Amino acid sequence: MRYFLHTDAQGKWRGAWQIDAGVAQRLGVANPQATQNAYVVAAPQAGETDLDALRRQIRLLIGQDGPTSNLIETKLAPGEFYPRIARPVEQHPNESPGIYPGIELIRDQVANAQGQLVALARNLENICQVVHPTGPNLEAFGHEIRNLLILACTEAEAHWRGVLEENSISPSNGRNFTTVDYVKLTDAMRLTDYGARFPYYPWLPVMRPFEIWGTTGSPTKELPWYASYNAIKHDREKEFARATLLHAFHAVTACAIMVYAQYGMTERVSFFVGRLNNFVEITEVPRWSPADVYIHPYTSHGLLGTWTPTLYPF
Repeated sequence: MRYFLHTDAQGKWRGAWQIDAGVAQRLGVANPQATQNAYVVAAPQAGETDLDALRRQIRLLIGQDGPTSNLIETKLAPGEFYPRIARPVEQHPNESPGIYPGIELIRDQVANAQGQLVALARNLENICQVVHPTGPNLEAFGHEIRNLLILACTEAEAHWRGVLEENSISPSNGRNFTTVDYVKLTDAMRLTDYGARFPYYPWLPVMRPFEIWGTTGSPTKELPWYASYNAIKHDREKEFARATLLHAFHAVTACAIMVYAQYGMTERVSFFVGRLNNFVEITEVPRWSPADVYIHPYTSHGLLGTWTPTLYPF
């Protein structure tokens, strides 16, 4: 059994299909064989495979023929989702970060993550009432900034570790997780594509804390804010000057991105985001391929069944 998403020239969803033994049935339809434009039997032309024929026939059937309209095979079956990883759903493939289907099972966990993020943002805002975040002031350092950097980085670590553990990943060194493990999340969650602005400080550039993570083979150095946290955590006296305000901004932004990338934009998260956006606003998100989206858990009767967690293939 294989599953495909049909998109038009603009990338809009035109339907999800199940294909097996030369027969395509549209998902979400109670009786596809008796429903117009929902059941297609392959009729190959010369040189075509059954799948080639179905691709052509479905494009013509929906009235979206041409090379920019296509049937794209998805990596997941209907109802499957990766633990603590948000993705768009098949009906809205361009709406990123999408949803997290298991969010109702972890309401307490989500609330705690949101509460911690609000506390971090509030601390950063209070610091900025004393140190105006502009020009050379972004290199200012001090005890409150150091404490915030440590808190934000440990919170980021908690998010990273949580996603890996929920997907049954163990530390590569057999003891504790390190950035060698954490950097695996960049592909799974497309962290490099996220960016955020701070509306209170419009002169600041877009913050992209994960922008080059996983590109050089040095996963700690690729996160300067996290490398500074490691340094001051182990040797405050010598490394104190690395606890800069700019690094604190990046660390808090990283935590905000992790909340989005894990829990998506369900109604529960949207209410929280509306409050948070006054201070930090996620403005850049990944653009996912239709192959990567989640498909609603359609049953053979066209109804919705139960979502099923499926471990991400790290």
